[in-house]
Amino acid sequence: MPSGRTPTPLADTRVQFHQDQIHLLAVHETQIALYEATKLECLKQWVPREATGPITYATYSCDSQSIYVSFEDGSVGVLTATALRLRCRINPTSYLPTNSSLRVHPLVIAAHPSEPSQFALGLSDGGVYILEPLEAEGKWGTSPPHENGAGLSTASGAVNSDQPQR
Repeated sequence: MPSGRTPTPLADTRVQFHQDQIHLLAVHETQIALYEATKLECLKQWVPREATGPITYATYSCDSQSIYVSFEDGSVGVLTATALRLRCRINPTSYLPTNSSLRVHPLVIAAHPSEPSQFALGLSDGGVYILEPLEAEGKWGTSPPHENGAGLSTASGAVNSDQPQR
């Protein structure tokens, strides 16, 4: 457990194999960790900022190069799978209707089986959204630098989102 955080008694830990079948992704509401499978040795950990709230789900992209992470505050992060470095953060306002009075957040993420930059979010209200980078960007977090030199996209408008399916 990250220091300063107390474990939630019923919090799940989910595990997924990397496509190389040598590494494991372990997901808990407080952190993400990469393990070497045969030794169960922790190689890397990523603990999100507390402002985002608990992690609700995380999964590898189909090519295992990215990890998609959803949070209780509705945001989604895209991490590099090797270094657990945040490539970009998708604000919930870029895919959720602004007129919603419900506190909706992603419960599950499904990576597209053959498109590494596309994934679906299953929401707490039963809705489903499909997200992908805008065609001009091509990949998550690779948008051209802003005028002030800042690099990563924050995805306010950097997401193509299908209407919710029910």
